[in-house]
Amino acid sequence: MRLVTADFHRLDEVDALAARLRTELCALDALVNAAAMAGAPGRTRTEDGFELTFQVNYLAPQRLTMALADALAAARGRVVNVTSKMHAGGNIDYSDLDRKRGHYTPTAVYAQSKLALTMFTRSLAETGPGGLTALSVHPGEFEIDMPQLRSCADEPLDEPAAVIATLCAPQTAVVDGGYYIGTDLTDPAGLVRNSRARARLASWSNELLVSA
Repeated sequence: MRLVTADFHRLDEVDALAARLRTELCALDALVNAAAMAGAPGRTRTEDGFELTFQVNYLAPQRLTMALADALAAARGRVVNVTSKMHAGGNIDYSDLDRKRGHYTPTAVYAQSKLALTMFTRSLAETGPGGLTALSVHPGEFEIDMPQLRSCADEPLDEPAAVIATLCAPQTAVVDGGYYIGTDLTDPAGLVRNSRARARLASWSNELLVSA
């Protein structure tokens, strides 16, 4: 077992992690994008110039996944993106992703980031390399990224971890592009099912990350 790390606050570290994994691994059985943060308490930009929560919860895992997509496809592997039921309350405002205008709330930027991740998951399933399976999951009865919303902030994460492990297992039948609450396939937000909305997000994300 080897530990390799990257700070999702910095996209150059994400790129370095992806490069190292591509060099060391010819095939990758599973990628779980579970690193995330609650919405920042106030407007915060990263050194890369993006809103902090959006970068950590969406841009960084999207970038890492795309860099490793071929290795995952070679192993007929799975991408499991940990999202949130709160994605259904999110909105993608391309004119103000940093929430520079209007009212800023941590909940709104968190929901936006999880909506983008869930939309990306469906797009990856449809347009990614053959052999790769992608799905998104809200793995527990509470927000694992937001302990302040749990009845007990130090509640163990054993149940969500077990759900994620089950969905990663090749013997578990899943729907490619599906959204799960626990292990139950569930309808996601309307924008996730909207192919035009997802294509717009994909185009914006790819152009933005190329120029980052």
